[in-house]
Amino acid sequence: MSISPKPLKAKAVRPKRIDKKVGQRAIRPRLASTLILLAGPRDDPHILMGQRSAGHTFMPGVYVFPGGRVDRYDSYAPHVGEMS
Repeated sequence: MSISPKPLKAKAVRPKRIDKKVGQRAIRPRLASTLILLAGPRDDPHILMGQRSAGHTFMPGVYVFPGGRVDRYDSYAPHVGEMS
């Protein structure tokens, strides 16, 4: 017997608008990386996502894939082989 999970009911959340103040310099973008993790059978995969806190200034309450800022030492990780 297969039980299908209930689909998520995501609410549309409008990010708070943050206007640049007069004389303020633009924020420099940072390198970032995202992972998309799938598990389970190909015809019914499970996808790992998280929900940002409602307290965040940028995109509060939005569902996102895990990831974050790229650090200097991320490129030095040794290759250990292919994933199966």
